[in-house]
Order: sequence, then structure tokens, then C-alpha cells
Amino acid sequence: MIAHFNLLFLEKFLYSRIMKLESTFYGSAANSIVILHGLLGASTNWTTIAKRLGEEYSVIVPSLRNHGNSPHGSHSIELMRNDVYELLEGEEVEKTLLIGHSMGGMAAMSFALAYPEKLMGLIIIDITPQAGSSQMSLIFDNLLGLELNKIKNKDDADAKLSESINDKAVRQFLLQNLKQKQGNYFWRCNLEELNSFIRDKNTYILDSNRQYSGPVLFIGGGKSDYRIDQKEALIKNHFPNYKLEMIPDAGHWVHFEARESFLEMVEKFITTYC
Repeated sequence: MIAHFNLLFLEKFLYSRIMKLESTFYGSAANSIVILHGLLGASTNWTTIAKRLGEEYSVIVPSLRNHGNSPHGSHSIELMRNDVYELLEGEEVEKTLLIGHSMGGMAAMSFALAYPEKLMGLIIIDITPQAGSSQMSLIFDNLLGLELNKIKNKDDADAKLSESINDKAVRQFLLQNLKQKQGNYFWRCNLEELNSFIRDKNTYILDSNRQYSGPVLFIGGGKSDYRIDQKEALIKNHFPNYKLEMIPDAGHWVHFEARESFLEMVEKFITTYC
């Protein structure tokens, strides 16, 4: 009985730390790129860019834990980082270029500090080593406040969210997580756990004593609330070999709002360092 209990505890312990992520693969070249999406996103957000990069590189785009069709469980930067490590080990990828947006960027930065030997370089999109956004708290309040048993269709959900979220593109991005089964709507992402994650004051803090000395490109949106161009001292503390590029007319979803400019920066970085 005790042995059985210990086995169950061990299985739960391991499950909370390593997850086999739902991943999509593009291309078959020798050089590898892994792309990590942002909060409330999924691997499908990067299809267009991944296909473009897949013409010359092998591209892996996972849905991070608690997102897309990947498993649900505990959520932290460290857990996402370790999931990515297990993904690379499972696919026998020795070294990769890691690209991360927002939450995925935090996981990518944490990965670089923990496993620098696995990286050719790092591209971080509109996030810094310590950042938060009150906007996300408001978004989660609205998503959790949506009474799913009263939702008739996605247009109905969109109308209700529009009362507090003005940007239709943002609403459509969020509503990709709203799914239906047997007539009932549910959130595909683990909304409750992610809500706890974003409200943790220590969520976005990296170890101040660690650095990644490899090449790093930070890309920020000039219209984004994160204003990463105002936090270069913090960036340099962790990533001394960094370059910062700003796209003036883009917001937080830089890769979506200014795709061609974004791809041009990424491809130049890859040509130079990878």
C-alpha cells in the first residue's frame, strides 16, 4: 500500500515537471529553430512564419504546457524551460536558435541561462528579463468572468468581451482558446492556472547573477506597453552580447503586426550568427 502511494506520488511529481508538448514541425534542414509562443497562444499562431523559415531551416513550434493541445498542470517559467529541454532531447537536437515571444520569451531567456550549450543564439520578442503587464490581469478577469453556460456561439462571446476589450484583433486572439464539445463551450487553455501564474509577483524575475554570453536579438514594438527600449540596462545585465531592434509601428504582437520587418530582422540575425 505504501509502495503504491509512493509510486503515485512520484508519477504526479514527474508529471508536474516534464510534459510531452504538442509540437508542429516544418522543414528538414540541418540547422534548427524552436519558436515559443506567448501567453494564451498556441503553436498555430506561428504557422505562417514557421513555414517561411522552414524553407531553409528545421523549425519546431510547440504549444507550451497549459496551452493548445499540450497537457495541463502546474505553470512556471522553469517548468516551461525544462519542457523545452526535454523536447530538444527527444528530437535529438544538439543546438538550436531559440525564438520566444512574451511569456515564451521569458522561458527562452531562462533556458539560455540554464542550458547555454544547447543554443546557437536567442531572439526575444517584446519582453525583458523582468516585466509584467496590468493589462493581462484585466484580460484574465474578463475571460474568467465569461459565463460559458450562457454562450450560444463565438460571436456571442466576442460581443460580451467587447464591453471591456475594445481591440477586435485581441479578442479574436483570445477566443481561439474557446472550444466547443457536445454543445458546451470550454477553455482549451488552463485558464485558472495561467491566471495564478500571471499574478505571481516573482513570475518574471531571472537569477540576477547569471548571464548568457551568446548572441541575442531583442525585437520590440514601438507601440507596445512593455517599452523594452527603456530597459536596456536590465537586458545587458543578463545578455551582454545583445542587440536591440524596435519596430515603431508595431505593438506587442510584433511578429503579426509587422511580419515582413520582423522576418527581415530574424533572417539577418540567423545569417550573421547561425
